[in-house]
Amino acid sequence: MDKNIPKEILLYLPFFQNFSTPHPDFFTEDWSLSIEEYAYLVLPFSLFMSFKLLKRIDKKRIFIWVTFLLILGFTALKVKYYLHANSASDSDWSSSFRKVVIFRVDSIYIGFLLVYAIRKWTNFLHKHKIVLFIFGLLLFFLVHLSIFNFKLVPEINLGFYVFVYLQVVILSLALLFPYLYALNYSGVLLKPVKFISVHSYSIYLVNYSIVFLGLREFFDSINFSFLQKFGLILLFLSCTMFFFNTAL
Repeated sequence: MDKNIPKEILLYLPFFQNFSTPHPDFFTEDWSLSIEEYAYLVLPFSLFMSFKLLKRIDKKRIFIWVTFLLILGFTALKVKYYLHANSASDSDWSSSFRKVVIFRVDSIYIGFLLVYAIRKWTNFLHKHKIVLFIFGLLLFFLVHLSIFNFKLVPEINLGFYVFVYLQVVILSLALLFPYLYALNYSGVLLKPVKFISVHSYSIYLVNYSIVFLGLREFFDSINFSFLQKFGLILLFLSCTMFFFNTAL
């Protein structure tokens, strides 16, 4: 990561630094936050305007159609990217597509539709939750096994990475949700699991740029012994929790 403050620093204020271009090499964890912010702005505003203009139409139908239309619109941008992109490596695809708002915001909208489906067909999904869970796991491992087995890489198989890979991952994880949602665990690990679930994203935002890169300025771990590396890991975790708790 670049140690200098980027010229795009002011774009971070409205989360515009990776709206349609690759994220600057500064506080790179912020890429997903931008996607979330615009996802929670564009769809609600579109629904608000649609409800005002289409008062006689059922709001559930409006929600489904507006969400679908937005997904189609952002998919059209993906088609444009596919036709004009010259992705040379995994990192190029990741920075120019996977971490760019206009190419990823539809993923959250697909999640909205899945939540709607879960609430609408609750009984069916609860009845078949184990089958869906197993299928979701198989689908997740199958897509990654295919990448490994067929040596699928963005520079050769860009269409797969633009139109298939991320969507299949989203679907596979969604199939796990009915089973996981129905879990009623109350064992000794409940508190740490709940803590990590609630705070993992906040921890993620501090543990790389602030903690990891900060420690790397003081420690060269390449020639460290096993015990030294283990101690550095403990220091890394301690610093992460310290900065996280300080930010709360």
